[in-house]
Amino acid sequence: DEDGNFYTGDIADKINVLKNITLSSVDCGKLIFETLLDGTSIPVQAVVQGATPSKPEDPKHDGFVFAGWFADKDYKTPFDWTATITEDVSAYAKWNVTYIDQNGKLQIKDGSEYTMLTNGAAASDLSGGWYVVAENMEFDGFSSTSDVNIIVADGASLKSTNSLIAQNIAIYGQKNQNGSIMVSGDNGIVANGNIVIVGGNITATANDNGLYA
Repeated sequence: DEDGNFYTGDIADKINVLKNITLSSVDCGKLIFETLLDGTSIPVQAVVQGATPSKPEDPKHDGFVFAGWFADKDYKTPFDWTATITEDVSAYAKWNVTYIDQNGKLQIKDGSEYTMLTNGAAASDLSGGWYVVAENMEFDGFSSTSDVNIIVADGASLKSTNSLIAQNIAIYGQKNQNGSIMVSGDNGIVANGNIVIVGGNITATANDNGLYA
């Protein structure tokens, strides 16, 4: 309005207040916060085009360490809070994850060094490397010729209806050791080299082998 006030949403109950005011449309962009973890959602922020967004409070999640907002999914470019918004954009939360290693010590894996597994993940998504299960999810198994390392967050679970097969397989729990992996299929969990399990509840049932290395 003429005083510089900005109105959004349903204004039906404000008609009496606004009856002598001429409203004009304002182009806005949306800032979408991609937080990835359950319980950490942040509402979409409407930003007048040409204005700068407001940085929200850092989200928190047990077992994870928030490591900043980024403009890309690969965490290469930090999000610029001083840049004006000209279109809809996303800010991606980077989470470093904690786990217990073979020596019983707490370790932190950088958020750019692992892939977060979610429902609907394909077997091809586990070609090798580090993966994190942070929710209750179902999976169709995988067969990889590389090493696979899986961190199962406290309270999370992975249920696979087919075997997990890799060169070497390591499964790590977090502080409370109450994440779980349940595997069925012809061969359960199979490694051509070694299987290392550090914490969590691991169940492998199979027609031939449960755990085999």
